[in-house]
Amino acid sequence: LMRRATSTAPVSEERSRAPFLRLADETLAAALERRIASPELRAALGHEWTNYGTPPGEASFAGHATTVAHYFAGAWVPEHGGDAIAAGLAGALEARGGAIVVRAAVERILIERDQAVGVRLAGGRELRAGCVISDAGAAPTFETLLDVNAPFAEELRVRVDEIGRAHGHIGVYVGLRGSAAELGLDGSNQFV
Repeated sequence: LMRRATSTAPVSEERSRAPFLRLADETLAAALERRIASPELRAALGHEWTNYGTPPGEASFAGHATTVAHYFAGAWVPEHGGDAIAAGLAGALEARGGAIVVRAAVERILIERDQAVGVRLAGGRELRAGCVISDAGAAPTFETLLDVNAPFAEELRVRVDEIGRAHGHIGVYVGLRGSAAELGLDGSNQFV
């Protein structure tokens, strides 16, 4: 969840963040084992790792605590489901002259004068933009989509390798016909 970065913050600010940074460097498993004897209680306190997909032996304790803390006031979901977020973002993007292209594999990020200026799709079509954002992940972006000769490409690849790979995580939201009672559902999340 988090990695400690070298700080350029003033000493007093750094000192005030020191307890959090120490907890950020400690894994969830180590923090719980050091503080709690009961394996059952450790499992109960650590179960939220399934929300972000990093096992307790690798997850940052501070990152885990931040995730858990956001539930203290209750969990919230968007009205009309998660699609409402995408629809709102799409509308705002299109109103500002943007376009959404679906089911179109990106072959390459186009670079001109040391700047990303668009993408080339698998069929050869090029889309130009003032801003290019890749959500393919750091490794695919810098190892596959960015040309080998692109400015800073090698430096970026090295930095991505230093970070390492993340654990896969897929959230599935299923719409069912029938009431919860008819379907025998109790409203709980299922982590499989």
